[in-house]
Amino acid sequence: MSGAFAERLDGAWEIEPEPSAPLPRCPLSVGQGIGLDNLWVLAGAGGLFAVVCGADGEDDGTAWHAAPLLEPHARLAAPEPPAEALAAAGGGSGARAWLEEAFGAGACRRRAAGDLPDGITHAGTRDFLVEVGLPSLEGLLQLQTHGGLKPLPEDGTDGQPSGVRYELGHWMYAPLALDGATGQVLRLPRDTAPEPAAGSLAQFFAMVRLFDAYRRGFHPSRADRRDAQQVLAAWCRRIDPTVDESDTWDAVLGGHPFEDGTWELVTKDGRPPL
Repeated sequence: MSGAFAERLDGAWEIEPEPSAPLPRCPLSVGQGIGLDNLWVLAGAGGLFAVVCGADGEDDGTAWHAAPLLEPHARLAAPEPPAEALAAAGGGSGARAWLEEAFGAGACRRRAAGDLPDGITHAGTRDFLVEVGLPSLEGLLQLQTHGGLKPLPEDGTDGQPSGVRYELGHWMYAPLALDGATGQVLRLPRDTAPEPAAGSLAQFFAMVRLFDAYRRGFHPSRADRRDAQQVLAAWCRRIDPTVDESDTWDAVLGGHPFEDGTWELVTKDGRPPL
């Protein structure tokens, strides 16, 4: 028994030696194959599969249809978000431990209730700052939070009345702020209106924590990585629908290739470093 080896080069197949059965027609995503008698084992971007060819198979045929004959009939079913993530997004008692698993011990800097600025009147935000603490981060998701709450001018950076806001740090080259009355987290681009980042501190940092788990994950193929991105996006939308109103979250959840330390733990193929 002798085998034939096939490889697609510059769009055309090169096959050596002459195969027992013609190579079946394949989409462009298939680039290599091994033929044994009437069996072809083929590989490409989508994975590995085998085809058994009929004895009277031909080496040519009609052209591929320009479009699929059927609409897609299967979609990725995202599992439920981790219970710890949902609890943390709601400001649950385990939020501090869950966040510090990723951000590091002591990263969440708590404040005494008496030390909080008077302008932070939102009850859930005050509870978060006292019981969980404001995470102090550097680099992840181009996010820098210094652990402080610097008051911002009441007219905001866009020249519009904004209420009482406090700078948390920077996210994607723009200030990140907390609205003390509503608890909302906002990104403040220089020349455009404020962009909602999350409905609360708890929701924002829960989503950042989920992204951190995603970027550390092992994705054997592009398809696996794409599935993981879709699951992450579904989880974040479950935690906070605000992400649909944010251009920044759209980039994060769409697989934007960040240039900072966000990707330093993985290769361009999504694999962990050796």
